[in-house]
Amino acid sequence: MQARVLNDDRPAIRFADQQPYIYGTPWSGSKTLYFNGSAPLQAVVFLEQAPENQITWVSSAQAAAKIIPRCFLPYYDKTIMEMCLHTLSEVLLGVGVYSLKCRPDREAVEILQQCLLHQVDREIF
Repeated sequence: MQARVLNDDRPAIRFADQQPYIYGTPWSGSKTLYFNGSAPLQAVVFLEQAPENQITWVSSAQAAAKIIPRCFLPYYDKTIMEMCLHTLSEVLLGVGVYSLKCRPDREAVEILQQCLLHQVDREIF
C-alpha cells in the first residue's frame, strides 16, 4: 500500500458531495511534510508511541475530546464556531476513528492497514 502525506500536523477537512475530504495545508509539523492535494477521508487515527502495537476503536465522544484541542477553531465567532463543530461532528460520526499505540516498525503499519481495509469497529488487533 502506498500513501502520500498531505500534511503531517494540520490538514484541512471539508465536505464535497456529502463526503469528507482531507487537504494538505502549509501548516506542517517539525518534519515540514505537506502536499497541495486532497483525498477522501475514510478514517481518523490518533497515534501514540507504545512498547507494543495495538489499535482500538474510539467512540465519537472520545474522538471529539482528542481532536478539538488540535483544531483551528474560530472561538471569536459563535455562528462560524457552530458550523465548524457541526462539520466536525459529521466527520467523527461518518468515518472510523481509531487509536494506534505503536512502535515505529513495519508491524504497526500492517496492523493499521488491516484495520483500515476492514474497518472493524470495537475490535482490538
